[in-house]
Amino acid sequence: MRLAALSESPQAFLGRLKRESEFEEADWRDTFRSASWHGFFTARTIVGIAKSSILAEYPEERYVESFWVRPDHRKRQVGHRMLQSIVEEARREQRRVVRLSVLRQNRAAIDAFYRLGLATIVPHRSSDDEVCLELALA
Repeated sequence: MRLAALSESPQAFLGRLKRESEFEEADWRDTFRSASWHGFFTARTIVGIAKSSILAEYPEERYVESFWVRPDHRKRQVGHRMLQSIVEEARREQRRVVRLSVLRQNRAAIDAFYRLGLATIVPHRSSDDEVCLELALA
């Protein structure tokens, strides 16, 4: 699924298809071991995937490293359900916020994350290329 996301939306990720398609099984195992993965499945296939982790320098947050929904399943609550899974995990861990960074050129993703509740910009974590968004957890 990760390779499908990189293939379909290369402009949306910092990862590169060529590099990740050369991963060995051990590389994938390390990737899965180092973070939480949240997927959304239909009866036939996986249609969305997100990866989140805890960054050592920001222990109060769960940071979403990647988030992708197949184009034919967008606007069908898949993103909402995956984000809810991440929020539930963050609450269990007693994190204060969920954050993610989006490439500024990816306006569709920024708009989608706003609609999902990640509507607060974190200025000190944003740059000319990326905007960092957060959802405060009560």
